[in-house]
Order: sequence, then structure tokens, then C-alpha cells
Amino acid sequence: MSAHLTGEVTLTALSSLLPGDQTQGWKRRWQDIEGEAAEVLRPITVPMSGETIQAARQRVQSFFVTAYHLKDDLVRSSATTGIARHAVENAVSGDPDLALLCDLANLRKHGQLNRPPRSGHVPSVLSWAGTFLPGASPSWRLDLVIEHNGVMHDGLDLVQRSIAAWRRTLQSWNLI
Repeated sequence: MSAHLTGEVTLTALSSLLPGDQTQGWKRRWQDIEGEAAEVLRPITVPMSGETIQAARQRVQSFFVTAYHLKDDLVRSSATTGIARHAVENAVSGDPDLALLCDLANLRKHGQLNRPPRSGHVPSVLSWAGTFLPGASPSWRLDLVIEHNGVMHDGLDLVQRSIAAWRRTLQSWNLI
């Protein structure tokens, strides 16, 4: 006995995928910031060159802008979170890491600060380079040197400190 199947099957290629979460509020930005920080802090495995070092620098400095502007989403969400605009602004000005983040973001966006620095001093990006990491696979990291009030800071350390500062602040407001 044999069976014979006739008919037409149409296969269509999947051309797009729509994520279920289409929100654009503070929670989505916070998730994006955490994800971007993890990527920025991960060892870089593409071959090191002048171009890839510049791209890594750009990514870190863009992170500062994105991370700082969580503030704007929190202000816009004040009606639902119960956190008033002045509380958000005071949190940024009152936390040394968030104040420095503010200054780094505004320097990146505007090339200079249009107001007195929230951190008390104007930071300056002094230099950037790639440094090979020891280990089996060829990887490297960005060394971004930022001067602030006479102290030299590692840009990747400032990424970590920015995340930690926002996390502390959001936790203090019971938002996360």
C-alpha cells in the first residue's frame, strides 16, 4: 500500500521580527543602558586598528550621552513614578558620578559646557588607545583617559560607576 499526497505548500521568508516590548519609557532606556554597558565593557575581539579604536571611543562617549539622558525619561515619567522633576535633577547634581556623567555627556553633545559643570569641574578627554589583553584569544580594550579636577580616570571605569550610580538612585526610589 502506498500513500500519495498532493497539494501546494507556500513557504514565505520571515522578513521582520517585531519584539513584544515596544515601550520607549525610562524602563526600556534603563534596560538598554545596562545592555550597552555590558557590551562596552566586554573585551573587543575585532582586529585592533586606528579605525576600531576610534569606533570603541565613539561607543563609550555615546554611552555617556545615552546613560545621562535616562534623566529625561524619568522626568517625563514623573506622573507614573511619583518622582518629581526636581528630585531627578537633584539626584543627578547630588551624586558625584551622575554629575560627572552629565558633564561628559554634555561635552560630547555640545563640544563645551553651556552651564557651570554639575561635577564642579570641567572634565577633559585626554587620550585613547587600544591595549591588548593577556590570554588565549586575541582581544583588547579601550584605554580612554579622562581628567577631572586633576585626577585621571579610566573611561571604562566611569561607565561602571555611571551604571552603579543610576542603579543606586533607581533603587532608592523603589523603581527597580
